[in-house]
Amino acid sequence: MHSKENVMNTQVQLEYGKDVYEFDIPSDRYIGVLMPREAEPLANLEKTLSHSFANPVASPPLVDKLRGVKSALILTVDITRPSPTPLMRPFLKFCRQMDIFVTICISLGRHGPMTETALRDFLTPEIFDAYPVVQHDAFDDSIHVDFGYTSRGTPIKINRIIQQHDFICGISYIEPSYLMGYSGSRKLIIPGIAHYSSIDANHYWLTHSDTRTGELDDNPMHQDAMEFMRHFRLDWLTCAVLDGGDRITQIYSGDSVKAHRLACADSDKIFRIKGQMADIVISSPGGYPYDWDLVQGKKAIIPAMETVNPGGSIILLAECPDGWGAEGTFKKWLLTKTPQDVVRDAKKREMFSLGAHGAYILAKPIVQKQATVIIVTNEDLASQLQDSYIHAVTTVEEAMELAHQHCAASKPTYLAVKSARRLICEI
Repeated sequence: MHSKENVMNTQVQLEYGKDVYEFDIPSDRYIGVLMPREAEPLANLEKTLSHSFANPVASPPLVDKLRGVKSALILTVDITRPSPTPLMRPFLKFCRQMDIFVTICISLGRHGPMTETALRDFLTPEIFDAYPVVQHDAFDDSIHVDFGYTSRGTPIKINRIIQQHDFICGISYIEPSYLMGYSGSRKLIIPGIAHYSSIDANHYWLTHSDTRTGELDDNPMHQDAMEFMRHFRLDWLTCAVLDGGDRITQIYSGDSVKAHRLACADSDKIFRIKGQMADIVISSPGGYPYDWDLVQGKKAIIPAMETVNPGGSIILLAECPDGWGAEGTFKKWLLTKTPQDVVRDAKKREMFSLGAHGAYILAKPIVQKQATVIIVTNEDLASQLQDSYIHAVTTVEEAMELAHQHCAASKPTYLAVKSARRLICEI
C-alpha cells in the first residue's frame, strides 16, 4: 500500500483522442514532461510552396518537369496523418493549367480503407469531387506486379498504378518514425503501395537493433525500402516538416531523396531531445489522428520504453475509436501468447508479420525492462484486451492505481511524454 501523504500536486495535460486528459501528479516526484522543441510555423504556406516549386532541391523547376506530361499520379497519406490538401492544391493548379490528367492514390500500406465520407472530408469536397481517388489495397493480388527481391529478401511487388502514369508525385509530411527513421518519400512506395508480403518482409527488420527512431544511415528497414524504391520512379516530392502541434515549419520539393534528407534534418532539430528516466511514464501519441487505432496508438510506447526504469510502469493514453486497426496476428498474439513468446517468435522470419510487429512492440518493455504496460482506451477495446499481456482500463485514475500496484518503487517518480509517437529520446 502507498501512503496518502498531503503533498502538493502538479496538473498534467496530455492529448487523448480529440480531447485533453488532465490529472494530478505529486510535485515532489514529478520529473517533468518530455515534448518536442518549439519551432516557428510558416507565415505564408502558399508562398513557401511556390518558392519550393520554382527552386527545388536537386531538380529542375516543377513547370519544367511537367512539360509534355499527359497524366500524373499523386501518392499521398491517409487519415492517420494530417490532411495533405494544403500541399496538394498548388500542384493540382499547375496540372490544370498544363492540361494534365491527375489521379490521387492514398498510400494505405496495410491500413484499412477510409469510407467515402471520411475520404471526402479528408481531401475536401473540392478535390474529392474533381479528381479520381484510389485507395491502395495491399491484399489484392490482381493489382500488383512482381519485380523480384531486394538483397535482404523483400519481394518487390507493387501496385501497377505506378506504371500507368507519366509523372509520379509524392506529397507527404515529415516526422520521426520508429520504423524507417523518418516518414515520407520511400514510405509512400513501401509500405504505401506495396503488396502485403513486401510490407511484412520489410517490417521484419524492426527486430534489428539498428532500426531506431530518427536513424537513417544504419537503419536496415530504411535501407531495404530505399533499395525497393529504386526500382520505380518518384519524379517529384513535396514534403512538409511538422512540429509537435502539426504546424508546418518548412517545405522542401524536388528530388525524392535529397529533398527528403533536408526535411529530415529539420525534423530532427524539433524532435530529438534529452530523455530522463522515471518509475512511471505516462505517454500520449498526440491524440487524434495519432491514436485513431491501436496500430497507431501503440507507437507512444517507444520513448516510454526508453525512459522507464526497470520494474516500472508505462501508461499509454490512446482512445483508439477505430479499435485494433489490424486483426489477425496482432490480436491473436496479444491474447494468446506470453510477452516472452512474442519477443522470441517475432525474431523468427518465418513467423513475422505486420501483426506480429505490433504485438512485439508492446511486449518489448515487459521483457526487457520488466515493466507493466497499461493502456487507457475506449470501453470496447479495453474489454477485448482483458485477456492480453497488457492491462487495459478506461480512465487515468484506474491506470494510476494499477501503475502504483505493479511499480517496484515505493515512492515512484513520474514522467509525462507528449507527441510520443515521434520523439527521439537520447538517454
